[in-house]
Amino acid sequence: MLKIFRKKGFAKKVLWFLAVIIIISFGFFGTASYLVNNKKVTNAGSIFGKSVSFPTFQNAYRDVRINAILRHGDKFNEYIKLVNLNAETWDRLILLTEAKRRRLKVNDDDLVRTIQQYGFFQRDGQFDNVLYQDVVRYVFNVPARAFEECMRDSMLINKLYSQETFSVTVLEDEIRQAFQKQNEKVKVSYILISTDQFKNEASFNEDAARQYYEENKFLFTLPESINVEYIKIPFPPAAEEKPVAEGEGETPSPKKQSEELASTVFAELQENPDFKEAAKKHQLEVKTSGFFSMEDPKLDLGMSYELIKQLFDLPANVISQPVETSDAYFIVQIIEKKEAAVPEYEEARDKVKDAVLTREAMVIAQDKAKEVRENLKKQYESVLPHNFADAAKALGLEVNQTPVFRRGQYIEGIGIAKDFQEAAFALTKEAPISDVVEASKGFAILHLDENVPADPQEYELQKEEIAQFLLTQKRNELFGEFLSALRLKANLTDNVSKLEQEKQAPPQ
Repeated sequence: MLKIFRKKGFAKKVLWFLAVIIIISFGFFGTASYLVNNKKVTNAGSIFGKSVSFPTFQNAYRDVRINAILRHGDKFNEYIKLVNLNAETWDRLILLTEAKRRRLKVNDDDLVRTIQQYGFFQRDGQFDNVLYQDVVRYVFNVPARAFEECMRDSMLINKLYSQETFSVTVLEDEIRQAFQKQNEKVKVSYILISTDQFKNEASFNEDAARQYYEENKFLFTLPESINVEYIKIPFPPAAEEKPVAEGEGETPSPKKQSEELASTVFAELQENPDFKEAAKKHQLEVKTSGFFSMEDPKLDLGMSYELIKQLFDLPANVISQPVETSDAYFIVQIIEKKEAAVPEYEEARDKVKDAVLTREAMVIAQDKAKEVRENLKKQYESVLPHNFADAAKALGLEVNQTPVFRRGQYIEGIGIAKDFQEAAFALTKEAPISDVVEASKGFAILHLDENVPADPQEYELQKEEIAQFLLTQKRNELFGEFLSALRLKANLTDNVSKLEQEKQAPPQ
């Protein structure tokens, strides 16, 4: 098997699979024996009045996981944090029951074509059966037969989806409206009444702060954090390239030398995972990061943000392969990991105090912004020609201006603020000044400076893509409604979730 991973191009396609599988292998399967051996219940639950055995649920859970990996690839670990795999497993079982009730079928030829289209089962652009058998066995950790039945069931659900959504259409007017919304641009001037400037007017009460903390503990959750040990192997200064004399071998480039050294160090760490010893042998330095989170990454480590994000998916004490950044190779291992947790009030007090003062300051800032808008509008309308900047200046207000922007575009100083942007695009020549709009740093009053309509010549170029997006969106919404109704009809009893909650509950 190891020879396969040395094949050119194979490791790149499959290694992310291995990382995902290693990390997620302790999900439902880590508690399966507890659930199966629990004497209180004899099955995983029931749907449509029929019992679902633990093995049936476990196989469906495995198939949900396989499909998630196929859909999301190396983003699986980000996806898994946002979903409930138990719930998705029950949805799969409910949909399969309905598909089989309708006697939907998937023939073998269609199944084969679907499996053969996946790139990681191909070598040199062709499906490779040996490669397929090895990936299914060693990566997905299932027999080929089980993988094929997983794919067949997924195709059955796709057929059910097609049956329920085939009648969905998109009208020309819908496409034009979406095109206009995606492509129109606007430029605005705005006055920002910052919340921070009113914090000194807000009052702090310890009892009120404690009550706020108790009612909003989740707001103060400390995110998952890690402490890593790492060896950095920097690229040496690029040497001036010299022509190679006849008969002389090529000298590796400075970057290549670093790559080879990183590979050597990594290989030695596989034999003896002692960072200090390996670093000392090659006159390198071992450093420790101290605890950091994804929300507050230590970018001064010299690692890219993408690398730091990947570290959170690395199991503790597992040594990463050398990872290339802009100026070095890094070899990293997590030496300590702290799970996300809610701190006690005393530990969170400073953040609670800031949150309480900010809330009170927001009320003050909003009232102030409403007062400013009334005075500004009067000043603006009192002088012809109307000029927003002059009206603001007369009241001693600072005016900021955005560049021309589309919906969803980042605006410096504002960010991607939906309320701000929607207010901007709602402005017209007849009503050029907005109401008070909440922004990330306070409250804003906007003025329309320029409205740039979508270029009609771009419509034909984008029409098909927009139509497909709208069609998919409408189909998904319709199928979601269908699934919701089917869930009610299924009358699910979920013993799995109940048992997992029981297992995690503290002893009485």
